[in-house]
Amino acid sequence: MKQPIAITINREFGSGGRLVGEKLAEALGMKFVDRLILTEAAKLMGVTEEHLKGFDEKAPSIWQTSSINMGSYHGMAVPCYFYSLTNNDLYVTQVNLIEKMAKESSCVFIGRCANVVLEDHPQKLSIFLHADKEFKKAMIRDVYHFTKADNIEKEMKRVDKERSNYYSNYTGFKWHDATQYDLTIDTGELGIDHTVKLIQTYIQMKFGE
Repeated sequence: MKQPIAITINREFGSGGRLVGEKLAEALGMKFVDRLILTEAAKLMGVTEEHLKGFDEKAPSIWQTSSINMGSYHGMAVPCYFYSLTNNDLYVTQVNLIEKMAKESSCVFIGRCANVVLEDHPQKLSIFLHADKEFKKAMIRDVYHFTKADNIEKEMKRVDKERSNYYSNYTGFKWHDATQYDLTIDTGELGIDHTVKLIQTYIQMKFGE
């Protein structure tokens, strides 16, 4: 039986990571794992998927970290509902799910430090996608239906900062560091479809698939 392949994609907001991942998974007959991991985590944790969205790919806040570690706030016991669910709880659950899924079948994983979680996976390809500002702004308008009146650049900075902080918090590495990845691609230069084709070619060369 062939060892499953694990493709991990980290991405700047607006670079088309989800779209590339979906197209790649479809072309290769792999499982696409992005929001699916929230669905599965919600089942395991006994909460709604909507509830987990506020924790997904975000590092713990300073207040949350200090409150949970000390178990008190201004000398008062912290009510259990403040720490019944934390970013760390979700991260640990997602790590377990990523490892389990990667053992069971070939998958394309989006974000969530999967490249580090699966660093010892025998057939892993880690990718980072980035693009120029105008390409990302256009992609965000198309995919997320932002209007020209929306402050897209501010949102780009906010989301990328959250992803960067999340990555460094849980891995100790820098999110934008090219040495963390097998392949970094400018989707603004190639476009979505050519990016998918490039990754397919790389997979064929690396794994003989």
